[in-house]
Amino acid sequence: MPLKQSTKEVVLFFKKNTKYDIDDITTEITKRYPDLGVANILSYESGTGMPLFYHGGDPDMVLSADYSSLSIIVHEKYFDALPVIVFDMVDIFAEVNVKFVRMGYVSSFYEKEEDIESIRDRYLKTDNIGDIHEFDIGWYKNLKAHFGNINCWEKLITERGNIRDLLCQYDCNTPIDQIFNFEMKNIKEFFKVADNYVLERYANLKGE
Repeated sequence: MPLKQSTKEVVLFFKKNTKYDIDDITTEITKRYPDLGVANILSYESGTGMPLFYHGGDPDMVLSADYSSLSIIVHEKYFDALPVIVFDMVDIFAEVNVKFVRMGYVSSFYEKEEDIESIRDRYLKTDNIGDIHEFDIGWYKNLKAHFGNINCWEKLITERGNIRDLLCQYDCNTPIDQIFNFEMKNIKEFFKVADNYVLERYANLKGE
């Protein structure tokens, strides 16, 4: 069975009590990113527990949103384009006077089943826990940037019911009490600082 594809997800958080015209927004997104296709409108009301809309026409990118946040999930094809994609989304919503205040960024990598044992032995005191296969361990790091701080949680997870894969996940975001200024220089710096740390940690994990 092939490994799952690595993904990156960006979550852009709206200013509190945000509302916008879904049809106007989805039309503009399709105009700028035609490969995403026409949006699927799931609801026009918040509180449904589901996104209000999503674009799923591109197999390498899925975009969805409600009135709290916008999520962009991509495969490797779009990894390097993420700063531009984020700036485009900020611009699209700015045209209807809607602002983002925070950004999250999750990098997920999948490793082989045989890596599970070596990771377990490296990070856990196996004499105390025995011969386990499933685990969920993680730790936190504060990263410094010119615009402020970036929170980063590193997680190593064997997914319940799917222990063939080891999920290595790096969850970065701007602090909840820190308003992020979505200028292009800040967006680029966010990705640069986060990616540099993630790649360093991931290489260390693989022993490179």
